[in-house]
Amino acid sequence: MLVEGFGIPAPGQTLMVASAVLAAQGQLNVVVVATISFVAAIVGDNIGYAIGRFGGRQLVLKHGRFIGLRERHLDKVEDFVHRYGSGILCFARFIDVLRQTAGIGSGLGQMRWWRFAAFDAIGCALWVGVWTSISYLFGEHLDVIVSAASAHPAWLIGGGAFILAVVAGLIIYKLRNRIFKRKKDEE
Repeated sequence: MLVEGFGIPAPGQTLMVASAVLAAQGQLNVVVVATISFVAAIVGDNIGYAIGRFGGRQLVLKHGRFIGLRERHLDKVEDFVHRYGSGILCFARFIDVLRQTAGIGSGLGQMRWWRFAAFDAIGCALWVGVWTSISYLFGEHLDVIVSAASAHPAWLIGGGAFILAVVAGLIIYKLRNRIFKRKKDEE
């Protein structure tokens, strides 16, 4: 979680979820899992902020290429930060790309540190609270869920296929609308 806070794609959320499930099964302490997750997220985001604020755009572009971070990505993040301000930090952790780049983007956008720190702490608390709680509750009932799924695999596969079809349809619909809108704007 710490390294994903400063731009390196890592399975931080997956580790937090898995740890909370293990806590539900008595192998870990859920309070320790949540505390470590919160602290790691805060520290990682602050490192990202410092990289963006003090290292500047050149440093991020020089080393960001190793993880696929390009100038166009930075432009989008900076624009997003300028447009939505610090309030977006409360929800950035719930969105994959924003989770990894919000700290860097906030630093590059010259957001004041105290403002960044306050909104980032709220966002990290919400993110850790939601995912550890859901995962912990899920983990308590994992044996029931697994036995129900194994008793009705056809329903599980059919439901999964239906959900995937709906999501694919929505994506195609949105892309189609964007393409037609661009063509219409060009005319």
